[in-house]
Amino acid sequence: MRVTPTPDGSSSFGVSERMVNFAVRLPPKEWLEAWRPQTVRLIVPAPFAPRLRDKAAVRVQLAGKSVAATVLGTVVGIHRTDGHPVVELHPDADSLPAIRMLVAAARGQEVRFLQRPIRYLVKMPVVVEWNGSGVYANTTTISEKGCALRWAGIRPTVGQSVRLRVGNGRRAVDIPGVVCWSSAGGAGALAGVRFAERGAPSPIWASVLAEALRSGAPQA
Repeated sequence: MRVTPTPDGSSSFGVSERMVNFAVRLPPKEWLEAWRPQTVRLIVPAPFAPRLRDKAAVRVQLAGKSVAATVLGTVVGIHRTDGHPVVELHPDADSLPAIRMLVAAARGQEVRFLQRPIRYLVKMPVVVEWNGSGVYANTTTISEKGCALRWAGIRPTVGQSVRLRVGNGRRAVDIPGVVCWSSAGGAGALAGVRFAERGAPSPIWASVLAEALRSGAPQA
């Protein structure tokens, strides 16, 4: 995996995908005004002006609350308010649950927000072996103990044992895991895999995480 940061806060994942990432901290009232459910648009201030059609990962923190989430989407508009960039984002379908959670929290409703190991938004090809065959997939997020995957075709069931082949040639490694969640997703099956290995991650997986951290991959 190669993750290359760029000066404007963007990163290139894999070969061709470019993603800008930034964080915003908004009072609950401003967050509710920023989200436009009728048009499925999120309008937030940005520290720089991205390009139209850029993919973006926006880390949203609600001021005064211990609730935060990352929203992924596509930049569909760029405006300026008092000379500062304002981004209009069309969120991905996979980010709508995070948006709904932030809306509920901003309205003062009780939400389930569990602290969990840091996950990074990284797209990386892997081979998933299960039921005696292998399928090609891409990670959507990675962490020390697992990853989320997307691929076309039938998805495994929760509890299914799988093996992930990561890397190429002599640097390839097989990592056993278990499917801990699964959903249809928007563009192919989505599934979360928790690694079955105990203790420290394999050296190759540790190097993947280190490269994500070093290159500034956004947190999920």
